[in-house]
Amino acid sequence: MRSTKRLRIGVIATAALIAGGLAACATPAQEGSQLPRFEVEGTRAYDYMSVQQLADKASAIILATPTGKSHSVPLPAKHGQPDSAPTQYVRMTVTSVLRGNLDVQEIDLVSPGVDVNTGKLGLLSGGPYLLFVTPAMYGPNDRAGGYVVVGGPAGVYAKSTSASAFQKVDVDSKALPGTLSGTAQDLPLITKTEAQLLSEGP
Repeated sequence: MRSTKRLRIGVIATAALIAGGLAACATPAQEGSQLPRFEVEGTRAYDYMSVQQLADKASAIILATPTGKSHSVPLPAKHGQPDSAPTQYVRMTVTSVLRGNLDVQEIDLVSPGVDVNTGKLGLLSGGPYLLFVTPAMYGPNDRAGGYVVVGGPAGVYAKSTSASAFQKVDVDSKALPGTLSGTAQDLPLITKTEAQLLSEGP
């Protein structure tokens, strides 16, 4: 289903747009104490209506915490222009794999955009986070390296300092549940491997 809702990231190629202007900043005491909020910019290619749809595009559902580290990767020449903004990654520590398979303790994850609460890359701080992840790719069987969150902010649930459950971050995904427990009990099974998802493309 197509939507005219605007969103900062749709697929890996649009992740480069996040290098644009930063918005409102927060004090250090505020960082991590509230849910991340992502600016609305770009076109949403797909509206996720259920966690099952998120899981259908994910290779794993994980709990992760930010390491505070980030780096950027230039777009390959075949995917961008010489002046294309690089893709921004944040490094996450994987604390639990709730569904699917992921055999590493840390992952590099394409940031879903700038968190307007902090003015920094989303998922660089705060958390812990419940994430629906899939291999980052430019196209079918064309890996970008690391992972990306399914649906950008749609696949991000965060726990604030005052909450007991993981809360939905993407306010534009009205049909997704507002909270998830952070256990496998309220999550669907992962049905596709990384290789299958890579062959299908983004």
